[in-house]
Amino acid sequence: MAPNKKAVEEKRQRKREYDRKRREKMKNDPELRREQQLKERLKYQKKLQKKQVKLVSDMTARERRECRKKRRAASKKWYWKEKAKALQKETEAGQTGNSSVTPPQQSSASKMQHILKLAERRKRKRMENIRNEMGII
Repeated sequence: MAPNKKAVEEKRQRKREYDRKRREKMKNDPELRREQQLKERLKYQKKLQKKQVKLVSDMTARERRECRKKRRAASKKWYWKEKAKALQKETEAGQTGNSSVTPPQQSSASKMQHILKLAERRKRKRMENIRNEMGII
């Protein structure tokens, strides 16, 4: 029998809370923090030796562009996610007590989707123009 969804989610939530407290404890204790930083450095050095991590100076121009593109996309995604969280908190605060806060006409999540669709459309159109100029169908 499949496990109950709520039970699984509660277990995940407890684990997240435990991990959050553990990280907070490490951040506050200088000795534990130094140990953790040392472990992180060692892991990074091992990855460098195994060639799992590539330095920017070792990348080709194309790889650098691709890496920057991924970073920009991740940054944009994070920005909109944080904005949605702030909006959610704002609307919750408005519902519980202060009703003077009026919700925006369009939620930031749908706004983000709209912006991403527009960007995708622009990209498609740009590629289409490039293909037409080159004579590729």
